[in-house]
Amino acid sequence: MKKPVAQNHAFLTTPEVCELLRISEKTLQRWRKDRKLTYIRRGGRFLFRSTDLDNFLAQRTVRQKS
Repeated sequence: MKKPVAQNHAFLTTPEVCELLRISEKTLQRWRKDRKLTYIRRGGRFLFRSTDLDNFLAQRTVRQKS
């Protein structure tokens, strides 16, 4: 029997993401609207997979030239 997908991921709430990234809720709302960050809407709340957040940050990391 397969495990539900939700059990394989840690989910973060809007306030948790804002605190982690040090951004305002308005910024996070704009990123959702612009589809920069993927999310799940559950019971009127927005939830963000920690793996999606890691990927989002990795794509925007500026690497130093060697």
